[in-house]
This record gives sequence, structure tokens and C-alpha cells, in this order.
Amino acid sequence: MSKTSDSSTASSLEVHLLGNKLNSLGLQDSPHGPSKQRRKQQSGKRTVCIPFSKFEHSDLDYFPDDTADFFEGCEEVATYQNGYLFMKDSSKKPLYPCLQMFAALIAENRGPKNKLPYIGCDLYQGHERYKPLPSSELDSSIACFEYIKKWERRKISKSFNSGKVTIISPRHHVVDLVMALFHDDEVSIICTNIGKGKLIFSGDRSKEERNGLNSKNSMTRKICYSGFALEDKLTTSHDERMGPFYSIVEGKINERLSLLLRCEMDAYNPIFNRYTELKCFTKLNVQDTAHRRKLLKTWVQIGLIPDSDLIIGTRDTQVGQLEDLTWYSRGSLYKKFNNPSIARNNKYLNFNANIAVEWCFHCIESICDLVMKNSLSSPDDPYPKYESFKVIVDKSHNIIVKKLTKVPRHVQIPRAFR
Repeated sequence: MSKTSDSSTASSLEVHLLGNKLNSLGLQDSPHGPSKQRRKQQSGKRTVCIPFSKFEHSDLDYFPDDTADFFEGCEEVATYQNGYLFMKDSSKKPLYPCLQMFAALIAENRGPKNKLPYIGCDLYQGHERYKPLPSSELDSSIACFEYIKKWERRKISKSFNSGKVTIISPRHHVVDLVMALFHDDEVSIICTNIGKGKLIFSGDRSKEERNGLNSKNSMTRKICYSGFALEDKLTTSHDERMGPFYSIVEGKINERLSLLLRCEMDAYNPIFNRYTELKCFTKLNVQDTAHRRKLLKTWVQIGLIPDSDLIIGTRDTQVGQLEDLTWYSRGSLYKKFNNPSIARNNKYLNFNANIAVEWCFHCIESICDLVMKNSLSSPDDPYPKYESFKVIVDKSHNIIVKKLTKVPRHVQIPRAFR
């Protein structure tokens, strides 16, 4: 099931794993996917599965100096705010949620004194008045479709990523799929094939639970709110009237498969010209399973965009006070939870970041393979039939795809694409 990595680089691992999947996608030799006869034969299959035993990964103790990347190439193509799309090359710019000057200078450990204005602030104050975004907003890929429309208008008569498969999704669905390998819970999403090589990832509403900011537990709500409070303390333009700020990112898995992700951004550092992810945790202990999982999840999150660093606020959970602020690059974050001095965790694959990248390739390509092979429409159909599939990564990490009888009502497909 596993292969031991020698001194080969992380990039060679990527090439090896990517090559294994190209033929299974049905896109290596033909841009049109499975033949019509094969689609008819497979259309009767309601449930298909790729067992976990098919996943090959590197050694649990393989910690190269430079980790593998999630994409062959990745770039921010647009930003989106308050219903307005800003193309990367546009002269008009959005109002970035910029870090305050002292907070911006925390980056690259420019000086410990820069964190002093924030230490001791109350991160629970105002939690009872905070209203989280509705699930329809959290699950929306409208910004990505706005980008596709504008791209196609510029290119005139060209279809976006013609002959390829593009997954359109909020970033957190991809993060959840990757992290499914490192915990015991079942993860499920809805994947909808809208034709012409476009797949949409949406939330599975049947699995929605009252947790986080919607929890009945007051302390749970306070803890979740502390992250938003930290954003409010560290940024200059954090204003409810602005609404969330999104980066639209296109990442290429290989020549035939890419992701178009809507990524909500916490802050922008105007001094170093890059995004900064803001997290609020209790004091971290890398020997603790839950803490290593949190750090890996954060590493995955910032790894799905071209350039981002991280500031972690450490809180006193009992009273909600901010105790410290610590800056990390993606590389230094990786070394914090992936190093030989930490006790090996066999159950969760040692929370190995390189295995997370390998699993991402395997998971995304497997989903595309199963969905495309079991869809009635081919990518070149002029009038495709919209088809939805429930994608499950079960507790044993098998990837299961169940074809649904209809597209769920909450799946957002813009009128222009209907």
C-alpha cells in the first residue's frame, strides 16, 4: 500500500503520482472523455468506489527540506468583493483588508515590540452580536463563474479551459477532502457535472450540523468567534459594510485538470505584498494529536494559494485574552509539525504534509475519474445534462461516488451556464 521514499525530491513524487492517474481520467488520449458506448454501459451504476488500498504514499518519516506543492502552477486571476469582480490586470483595485502597520511588521519576525499593542486584548467581547455568514454564501462559487464569464468575453468564442476538466469550488471543500485522511470522520460533498469539463463542488446539506458559531454551547461559540475578533484587532479595513474578500485562484494539477477556487482571505500585508492567514489557537503543543491536525490543516489552506504567510494568535481560552502573536512562513509552519523530534503518529500517517499533497492528487483525480466516467454527457456535448454525485470519503478513506437522481436545490449554477 505504501512506498518508501529515498533521497528523491518532492517534485519527483508529484510527477510519479500524477502520471499514474492520467490514463484513469480518460483524458490522456482523448479530450472528450469516455466513449458514448462506455458511458451508456456505466450510466446504470449508481455507486462506484476507489478503495484506499489504491493510494500509494511516501514514508511516514519522509520530511524533505522543501515540501511538495499542490499545483504544477498556481496564480491569482481575480479578486471579488461585494458582488464586484476585479481581474488581475484591471486598473481598478478592491479594498483589501490590510494589516495594521504594527501587525504587518510582525511578519518575518521584524521585531517583538510590534505585537505589544495587541497583547491582552479581549477576543470574546462582542461574540453574542456576531452573525456568521449563511451557508449559501459560504458555499457559493459565483465569484468563479463571474471570472469565467469575463474571461470568455475577452477571448471571444473560446470556452474556458476547453478540452480540460476544471473543478470550481470554495477552497474549504478541497481542504476538507485533504484532511479526511487525517481523522476518523466521514467527509461528504456534492459534485455536479454541468458539462464542457466543468465540475462544481458544493456542501452536502444532509450532513449539516449545529457546530462552531452555530453551536448551542456558549464557550464553543466564544472560541470560534475569537478568530474573527483577531481579524478585527489586526486589520485596518475590517468593516461589516465591506463584506468578505475573496481571491480567485487557478491551480493546475496537470495538463488536463485544474482547480478554480474561491478563497476567503483574512488580511493583506501592504509592506510585504502578500496575503496573511490569521488563526487563533490555545497554546500549541505539537505532541498533541489535535494540535498537529490543526497545524496541518492550516498548512494545507495556505498551500492552495500562490503566496501567503500566517500569524497565529495564542489566547487564554478561559478568559479570552490574547497572549501572544507568532508569525510563520509556509516553510517554517511545515517544520513545526513535521520533524523527527515529534513522536510518530501511525494512526494518522504522522500528519505528514507530503502525504497530504499526494492524497490531494489521488483524491481529486479519483473523483474526476469516477464522475466523468459515470456521467451521461461528454465534455463536448453542446447541451449537457446536469448531473450531481455525492462524494464520500468514508472512515476507512475509501472514495465513494453515488449518483443522485437530481441536482440538489442548493447547488448554485448561474443562469448563464444553464
